[in-house]
Amino acid sequence: MKRCFVSATLVLSLLASRQAFAQVNAVLSGTVSDASGALIPGVEVTAKNINTGITDTRLTNESGNFVFPSLQPGTYTLSSSLAGFQNATYNNVVLGQGQQVRLNFTLQVAAAAQNVEVTIAADTLIATTSASVGNVLPDSVVTNLPLASRNVLDLVATTPAVVTTINAFDAPVQNFGGTPISQGSPHHREQH
Repeated sequence: MKRCFVSATLVLSLLASRQAFAQVNAVLSGTVSDASGALIPGVEVTAKNINTGITDTRLTNESGNFVFPSLQPGTYTLSSSLAGFQNATYNNVVLGQGQQVRLNFTLQVAAAAQNVEVTIAADTLIATTSASVGNVLPDSVVTNLPLASRNVLDLVATTPAVVTTINAFDAPVQNFGGTPISQGSPHHREQH
């Protein structure tokens, strides 16, 4: 019985450490296309860690996609090359722990004797994905929504996690996860 318990504990700790290791590394993916937008298979994409000098190379698949499933956190240079096309490079791509970054290349056709490298600045803040989902609504969309108050904070009330209660002043107070969200609304300030 004791031996079985020790074996089970060992297996669980190995699985936990493996999962913890998998969550530490970053995932870098994207596509490579030509100037017309057609996806290009067989493009060599290289990720070089600037701090360690370690490089990893992948080829785009038949759909023009590439994936680096497990890169150590750090600063990278990501480059793509294919005969007949100009090289393209993302410099200073910062990858954090567990981060998922998507960078897409657009390759330009090269002249016969031309070898030009196109450098593209990488903005990983825009390219980063996370577990949260968000979007920015333009003013024109908000004004066309069927909201009586035209207050963008009233959109929050449509999410399932929002709870509306009545306070001591008979004014509605909306809470998201226990945090009041309607305190800054001028509509609610007038009622206090």
